[in-house]
Amino acid sequence: MQIQKRENENLKQYQELLERISRRYVQGQAQAVRSVNEAIIETNLGIGKNSDDTERSFYYQQNLLENWSVTELKRQKNSGLFMRIWYFITVFFAVLC
Repeated sequence: MQIQKRENENLKQYQELLERISRRYVQGQAQAVRSVNEAIIETNLGIGKNSDDTERSFYYQQNLLENWSVTELKRQKNSGLFMRIWYFITVFFAVLC
């Protein structure tokens, strides 16, 4: 009875340890993805930290959501995706007001 109880406690502790390790691993991977995405945008699009934060944030979020390749990211930037959407939103709200 005592041995089984101790085994159950050990199993519970082991499971908790695995959960903590898993959470830290996932958090580390998420941070790595954010860092890589940030580097891709700064390097390939020329949108550095001194550039327009709105445009930079837009391409950063879109790249995370759409999982674009570097080629696709450049194509979207060169096509003026941000400016087209920004213009649409500006005009739309101007009409509403």
